[in-house]
Amino acid sequence: MPKKFRIVLFSNATSSTKELNFSKFHIFAFACVCLVFIGSITAVSVNILSNYLYAFRLNRLSQERSAMRSDIKELNQSYEELNSRLSMLFNSGGDLRREANLDPLSSSIREAGIGGSESIPSNQSEFFFSESELISDIAIKLNEFKRLVEIQESSFFAIAAGLENQKERLRYFPSVVPINPNEGEIHLTDRFGLRADPVSGAADNHQGIDIRGNIGTPVHATADGKVVVLHKTTNGELGIYVRIDHYSSKYGFVTRYAHLSKINPNLKVGSIVKRWDNIGEIGATGRTTGPHLHYEVIRWNRHVDPEDESWDPKMFKRFYAEPGVNEPG
Repeated sequence: MPKKFRIVLFSNATSSTKELNFSKFHIFAFACVCLVFIGSITAVSVNILSNYLYAFRLNRLSQERSAMRSDIKELNQSYEELNSRLSMLFNSGGDLRREANLDPLSSSIREAGIGGSESIPSNQSEFFFSESELISDIAIKLNEFKRLVEIQESSFFAIAAGLENQKERLRYFPSVVPINPNEGEIHLTDRFGLRADPVSGAADNHQGIDIRGNIGTPVHATADGKVVVLHKTTNGELGIYVRIDHYSSKYGFVTRYAHLSKINPNLKVGSIVKRWDNIGEIGATGRTTGPHLHYEVIRWNRHVDPEDESWDPKMFKRFYAEPGVNEPG
């Protein structure tokens, strides 16, 4: 006979008892049911928890992905802004290269800075690309940007060297009016080129410009140079004049200042002068109808229009005499 388990239930209210008899089989079956129930509850709980954790992780990854795409978008916008600024630097660099007497950077040189793998076309939506592709695209753009910066950096070094060379050239460039308007009333009365000779009335090729002023008005060197001629006598067509060489062997410029009343006594042939140094005074010596300065610029042994060599031709034009004024020549 299999052993049985008995449970006696006693009631105080009715003073009665009740017996419950269980066999080992019943106990085993009950235990199995409990285990199955507990296992089911556990499995359901684990599944719910797993789904929750998966959804939580998925939501977090989605947020991180959105944040990453937002960061990528901001990086692209920053790149476009920097690229736009770099383009402006290229344009400014072109102007500076001209000032430094350098050839402009050709488009082929600039395009040489753009290469490597294909980046994502600008007309394609970012939606169709993974984050790794978008990051790779930024890396390509940054590499291009780096090469462009290196090209511009090299260009600016060349500009700096060119401008340093230009500093010397500008010293010897006859670029200003030889009379300071603050030192006396002046007028430009005759231009460079063909004209009627003021003395004979015949056609004449005027090789300089005439600046009318009072006798004694100071005359200044228009650039750095060396005095090569001091013509101190009043005879001759140009009368008293000074001729200055502005490093013509390298830059080509020579200037002449004629019809002077006198020459600065401190000057002698070989004297070194600076721009705005006093070299003499306006006079009426030589072949002339009145006091004025005849000013010439010679470049590479050819007379040129002083106004064309000026930094700002307008500063000459504002001194031209009004029509009808008696113009000495």
